[in-house]
Amino acid sequence: MLGIINMMAFVWAKELKIRFLALVITIKNFILILYIPQMWHGKMVPNFNFKYLTLFFGWVEMVCFSGVMYGLNSLFETLAKENLFVQLCNSSSGQINESSNETLFCSTQNTYFSYIMITMMTSQCVLALPIGYLFDKFGSRISKLFVSIVFLVACILFAISFKVTSYFVFPAAFLFGISSQTLLFCNLALGKIFPKHQNLIVSVFSGSFDTSSVMLTFFTLTFLLGVGLMTSFITLGIFGFCIMLINGIFLMAKANVQNNANQRLNNGERAENLLIQEETKDLEDGVIEDKELDLMNKLEALTNRMYPDLRSIVFSKYYLFQLGSFTILYFRFTFFLIQLNLQLHYNFPQQRGLVNNLLSRTNYFFLCGILISPIAGIIVDLSKKSFLKKLPNSINEVLLYKRTMKSFVTSQLICCVCNLIVSITVIIPNVALVHVTYLCVTITRAFLFSLNSAYLLQAFPGRFFGQIMGIIVLVAGLMSFIQYAILFNDLYRLNIINFILIGFSCLNFIHPLYLILIK
Repeated sequence: MLGIINMMAFVWAKELKIRFLALVITIKNFILILYIPQMWHGKMVPNFNFKYLTLFFGWVEMVCFSGVMYGLNSLFETLAKENLFVQLCNSSSGQINESSNETLFCSTQNTYFSYIMITMMTSQCVLALPIGYLFDKFGSRISKLFVSIVFLVACILFAISFKVTSYFVFPAAFLFGISSQTLLFCNLALGKIFPKHQNLIVSVFSGSFDTSSVMLTFFTLTFLLGVGLMTSFITLGIFGFCIMLINGIFLMAKANVQNNANQRLNNGERAENLLIQEETKDLEDGVIEDKELDLMNKLEALTNRMYPDLRSIVFSKYYLFQLGSFTILYFRFTFFLIQLNLQLHYNFPQQRGLVNNLLSRTNYFFLCGILISPIAGIIVDLSKKSFLKKLPNSINEVLLYKRTMKSFVTSQLICCVCNLIVSITVIIPNVALVHVTYLCVTITRAFLFSLNSAYLLQAFPGRFFGQIMGIIVLVAGLMSFIQYAILFNDLYRLNIINFILIGFSCLNFIHPLYLILIK
């Protein structure tokens, strides 16, 4: 609570001395957090487990700092008021439309706002493979220290873009993309210190990624209270830097967070097998039945024989279907976010107030991602458990593999249906359908990454997980990059792309249908 009060004092204080004092007191409070659990009436608490505190700080990082730029749509109006790219509206290509009661609207300016999001999303995806490689090489703690510096620099660059040059937002967005991807790798790895609950932690953290977008909605509210965006972004950068630094230097060291699980994966063990090895100790408590353990061991041995190298995975039907499905879903998601501002302006002309209100509501819907994301994992786990219960111990290994892959069908169908609804409703000028679209986008995004990770871990040997995950995200990022060429300022050409995406959304059903039909 004291930390929150100090943060508010830092943001709203008018005098520099008060802001500096609030910052010093806040850092002091963060340091006290590290040592209060160790002291009790002057004595050290003997069995305090820093793993839980590390996990909590990781969750805070995901909620507050990981995917902040996904909330940029809600900040467009405020960016215009701060005169970001306002110089573009002074040219004949600006197509200025303004009234005495409304903020200046410039189509070229809005196009550049969309470029900011494209830059962030593209850097996040295209650099996923090298970031994953460096993460595996240097470990969680070094990566956390690296991302704390990158995040701080990104916030500072975005902040000074309002005073120096608007074009500083592009390197800032590029760095935000790097920080978001690195932070995701670091915190998903925390699930490995709780092997029995790894899937749940991964799902919750994946859902929390979008939740951080609400920070920019908060900036919009503080802007109305007189706090400039420059102050808000610098504050965000400082507090993000402090929390990540504390987590990386102190807490992760106390919790002994290493990449042991990743090293074991690289030695040829799958993530599912790691969980099995940890949980076999609890067999006497009835946590895992002998039959399920035996079937999972058979499945493990089969995947290692089916996919001896990376090439055999990349050219397999199961991988290519997943690659195509993820790419379409991710492109639809990013295109929705990037074109949402223009789409709403065309759907609701001369209703600037309504459009701004609808844009601000996107982040409130994304808050639900933290609740929706675990549902995907729960559905897969229940489906897999149901399939395994019905199978005899002497079942053929290939048939076991096919039946296990069927456990993803239900979750994939939900994701595909929601994605198709988004493609259809986004072009209809109806306020109620806008909210339906927001809900379906939230479900699609929440399921997308949780399902992708779970699918790859289940279908292929875990020693290749980083590479096959990086390839999928890289391809999706390269496809998103072409959006630079298809940002249109007229409704006709914009809706042509939307109709094309309806067709591609229908193609997404091929993957779950294939899993249903395999025998």
